[in-house]
Amino acid sequence: DRPDLTSLSDQELLDRARSIQPLLTHCFSQQSVASSSSGIAPGILGAVGDAIGDPDIPMRLMAALGDVDSAAPSLVLWDMSRMVRDSATLTAAFDAGVEGLLDRLEGEPEAADFLARWADFIHEFGSRGPNEWELSAPTWETRPELALAAVDRIRFQADDQSPRLRAEALANERQTLAADVRAKLVEIGDDELSGMFEAGLIGANQMVFRERTKTTIVKAVHEARMVFLELGRRHAATGTLRDAEHIWMLTDNELDDFVSDASRFTSTLADRYPKWQELWELEPPFFIRDAGVPPLGEWARKGAATAADAAEPGEPMVGVAGSPGIVRGRARIVRDPGYPGELGPDDIMVAPLTDPAWTPLFMAVGGVVVNVGGQISHAIIVSRELGLPCVVSVEDATDRIPDGALIEVNGTAGTVTVLE
Repeated sequence: DRPDLTSLSDQELLDRARSIQPLLTHCFSQQSVASSSSGIAPGILGAVGDAIGDPDIPMRLMAALGDVDSAAPSLVLWDMSRMVRDSATLTAAFDAGVEGLLDRLEGEPEAADFLARWADFIHEFGSRGPNEWELSAPTWETRPELALAAVDRIRFQADDQSPRLRAEALANERQTLAADVRAKLVEIGDDELSGMFEAGLIGANQMVFRERTKTTIVKAVHEARMVFLELGRRHAATGTLRDAEHIWMLTDNELDDFVSDASRFTSTLADRYPKWQELWELEPPFFIRDAGVPPLGEWARKGAATAADAAEPGEPMVGVAGSPGIVRGRARIVRDPGYPGELGPDDIMVAPLTDPAWTPLFMAVGGVVVNVGGQISHAIIVSRELGLPCVVSVEDATDRIPDGALIEVNGTAGTVTVLE
């Protein structure tokens, strides 16, 4: 029910942003419960797997659960990629690049259906994007090229790689495996273990609930984001802000004074902004222990640290098994979902970490490797839904695996091997 933000006064904009805060408090409390609970099912199913001598069953029994919010945008983008493939006009537009693409398509009769579908997509999923917890981060609504870049890569996938077909195959495999495990437990005759197994299957749905609670938060955060973007835009237009992005430099307790007299903050916010930008050039500590954060002077600059030794051909890099299957392909190092490069259908995407903004790129590749992550991380959940072999927690993968190297990803064993 977002109103026309351009018609609201500064005070009304601030009131709208503040009205969202109680909703965030409530939603985060729900998300904390769902998120912590989602780790229970893998543990239960892991114990059952150990008891019957099949430690791989957790990942296979939690694949293709269905209705996972972080995977939902990918299905729409897949359909849009098919529209592009079937249209000479759309294909030519994407071949020319995604920058300014929507403007170029305006007025093209053959693009009308695509633009209508795009509008629906943004209405439903425009809140998603990289670092979507962060108010200042771009989203698919504020920077549509982020999602269009994914469509550009997905359009090269063959129709038989449809995420719906993959999910259907995994769902059938999951049902068959569940029946096999039940039969083994009957042979064992352990009623308690059988009860644990059924509880684990039901508990796996916490993965779905966790993603739903996060989606709700992201939508609410985005509404606050749009308020401040409008506040920044209008004050940049009047000159009280030297740049619209300076709006993010305000602290909460300064907002009321800013609304009363924005000109008082022009120089202060302009001074803060470059210092804030400098933080993006630093590597934060990977772990913060006992609330001890090293001073900024001790943080390394991105790209300044010595790269880890490249993995030798034949040397297995061990991570966490995420989504079952074995696939071989060329490694493509992707550090930003908005700039996927020439990522192609048979490639393996190697990323530092992933969030929902990365999800559409999963459909453009044959497998996924991520530097960090665990059994309930985003990369694993989405890979299981889309039927992609995936290994996470492969330390320094983006540094050790050469871009373009032929690699093998064993999502069942949790290993990545450079072949050549």
